[in-house]
Amino acid sequence: MTSATQRILVADDDTHVRQALLVRLEAAGFDVVSASGGQEAIELYEACRPTAVILDANMPAISGLAVCEHIKEDKTGEKVPVIFISGASSTSSDYVERCSVASGGDYFLRKPFETNELIELLTEIAGKQKVAG
Repeated sequence: MTSATQRILVADDDTHVRQALLVRLEAAGFDVVSASGGQEAIELYEACRPTAVILDANMPAISGLAVCEHIKEDKTGEKVPVIFISGASSTSSDYVERCSVASGGDYFLRKPFETNELIELLTEIAGKQKVAG
């Protein structure tokens, strides 16, 4: 599976972060859908069944943590890699990371992070899915 066949769901309530990720990931060859909040992320997940999900851990109303739990409760979703991104302050980022793992998250990146790091991670995930599939 190449990045061109990878559909990535990006959910972040920060418009600038979401748009920047959308542009960079599409430029890297990924098919990207984006959501501005948790409810929209759940709806898009159900509609398009992405091969990987990138979630902001701290979104209002429905958090990324709750979205992850929803995805992982689904039989097909339990194998969908979830990458959490969070800009939590340094004092709370360890707590957010632990909560992300507890909700079923597979990876955690602290904001700010290098987009290339995320692209490399998604490429690695695609390689693992190709071998498993």
